[in-house]
Amino acid sequence: MFTYDAEIDRVIDGDSIVLKYIDLGFQVKMSNVSVRLYECDTPESRTKDKVEKHYGLIAKNYVKNCLQPGQKVQIKTYLDRRGKFGRILGTIYDKGMKTASLNTRLIRDHMAVHYTGQAKSKVKAAHILNRKYIDLL
Repeated sequence: MFTYDAEIDRVIDGDSIVLKYIDLGFQVKMSNVSVRLYECDTPESRTKDKVEKHYGLIAKNYVKNCLQPGQKVQIKTYLDRRGKFGRILGTIYDKGMKTASLNTRLIRDHMAVHYTGQAKSKVKAAHILNRKYIDLL
């Protein structure tokens, strides 16, 4: 595992973001980096399923409230680990704050489920259960 300073560019959906850069040190930066949040899965916000889209947009807005464009964060990456779409897998921390990672908060607050790459059908029941908690908000 490696931890780097980074800057938020934008939120794609509840479990995907784009970093303006990741500072690798020695004045080397990766720019425009697509990141999939490690070990968490949120409902899709870009789908024809209107119910899933509703909860996906709630998760996306949750992340947008946590991460603002230009915000400095730290990303913990995992050696040689990329998602199926080639994105870096990472855990996001608010820079300089000793709080739970964004990944952990998404799961804790029922916006996401723990996900390790298994078939989506294996986590569907957990997503449906999360909807009950979200509806109480």
